[in-house]
Amino acid sequence: MPHSFRQSLAVNTSPPANPQLPLCHVASCRTILDFIENGVVSTDEICDVFGEKLNYFFYGRAAYRPKDSSKTNVVIAAPAALIIAPDAIAAPFSVYPFDTGGFPRYGPSADGHKLTDFAMREEITECERVIERHWQSYGDYIRADLDGFMRRLDPDCPAVECYSAIVRDADPDAADDRRSSLEVTSLTDVPIDASNILGIVLPRQYADNSAIRSLQSQGVCVQ
Repeated sequence: MPHSFRQSLAVNTSPPANPQLPLCHVASCRTILDFIENGVVSTDEICDVFGEKLNYFFYGRAAYRPKDSSKTNVVIAAPAALIIAPDAIAAPFSVYPFDTGGFPRYGPSADGHKLTDFAMREEITECERVIERHWQSYGDYIRADLDGFMRRLDPDCPAVECYSAIVRDADPDAADDRRSSLEVTSLTDVPIDASNILGIVLPRQYADNSAIRSLQSQGVCVQ
């Protein structure tokens, strides 16, 4: 019986060799400022993939594409990011090796597989196992440098070859760098405080904000 992608990662049971990377939540500057003013990362939207009110994060990478791809000069619509401590998500709802919302756009690379074939254990350490098994270095993963991605075959797990094809062969116009960005979701909201937020990246026009200054005074990096 073929193994699942989850089982392919269980081959290596030793602790990951590298420290955990932070989580990233990227959205429009307007949305990030709303989170900061409200003091919490949360959502009222039910996601199309899992049918739950989920907060979405990428592991170690600030991957993003706006829903409306039209160009704008409005600064408040520009991307901004929260850099979040990995232990801020104590119990993930799901962990996947790619952007689950993009799965229908992965084309022939995903033929014959269901999204659930790629579900990983609901632990953030699974992200590190994917990087250490499939990338030559953490830097290659962070930069989405596909020259550092190792195409693998596993006769006991067709999903491993399919994952490699999604990362290397999916149409980049239809499936951007999020196809290789490790995704973590959570049903739990994330309080915005110095224990959870490592950094904030946003247009400098909006950095002089009382809530942001307060976080900065507590050691949160603002860029």
